Amino acid sequence: MSELKKLERSEVSITGEIPVEQFEIFRPKAIKNISENLEIPGFRKGKVPENIIVQKLGEEKILYEMAELALGESYPALLAEHNIDPLGRPDIRITKIAKGSPLGFVITVAVVPEVKLPDYKKIAVEIAAEKEEVVEVSEKEVSEAIENIRKQTAQQSKSGGELPIFDDGFVKKLGSYENVTDFKIKLKDHLVREKTDRARSKKRMKIIDRILVETEITVPKIVVEEELNKMMEQFKGDVARMEARFEEYLKQAGKTEEDMRKEFAPDAEKRSKIEFILHNIASQEKIVPSTDEIEKEIAHILKHHKDADPVRARAYVTNIITNEKVLQFLENQRVSQ
Repeated sequence: MSELKKLERSEVSITGEIPVEQFEIFRPKAIKNISENLEIPGFRKGKVPENIIVQKLGEEKILYEMAELALGESYPALLAEHNIDPLGRPDIRITKIAKGSPLGFVITVAVVPEVKLPDYKKIAVEIAAEKEEVVEVSEKEVSEAIENIRKQTAQQSKSGGELPIFDDGFVKKLGSYENVTDFKIKLKDHLVREKTDRARSKKRMKIIDRILVETEITVPKIVVEEELNKMMEQFKGDVARMEARFEEYLKQAGKTEEDMRKEFAPDAEKRSKIEFILHNIASQEKIVPSTDEIEKEIAHILKHHKDADPVRARAYVTNIITNEKVLQFLENQRVSQ
């Protein structure tokens, strides 16, 4: 028998007991496990008698080993009984434990949150109908980009920082360009594509932000913490790529790592909510990436990261492609309405 109770932040608790006769079934296995890791003069590992274990370690040691085994076996059945979709590891608290008695417990676990979406298609249509941002690249922007390229080239060369002459010879060294005119045309096209991508991302984010505001969702703490950990690791990697130590960065900024986590926390919660929103839209609209799309991206990852875990790579790729398809679906609503 067990009882389910809903808690705050998309957590639930399961309170119950394992009957004494069911609990006692795990005693031989518990004794064997303890014996295999116990060194006592005169006895081989795995062959220490029960009475000696009780004498040396106490009855409580056996009972808690029994509890771990019993709850480990019962947990999946409890999830199925209450139709729980868990997130992360559960927190298990023993409330009653004694020889010859039932095992009392309380299990607290985060669950997949309920997401009440607004009319996301209507929102997407309204934002898509707004006036498009005009994408233009001026000659001044092209000139500034050229100057930046010259500066970067000078920094990477042994010319002592002297800017290289911008001529046909220079651009040919940069790639397959015929001359300065050809380079400028292609550079301008590149800058237009960059601006177009930024404008597209901006509109996408506007759609998502509006959906987020009108969505009812509470994300479990464990999910936000996991996202926060990812953000911190990414930030540390960014600092390392600047050839700086994270500790030195914190010192210069006058902050602690905990300060950084507090600053990142709102964004971590927002990212977590958006992830659930995209997942729910994908589910409702039956948006699923093809096997070919997934396999192609996995092959690319494993080719460039030979030590990558294929299982994690598949989950990562599936999520990224699915999210991209959802965003495409939303931004194209003006076509289908």
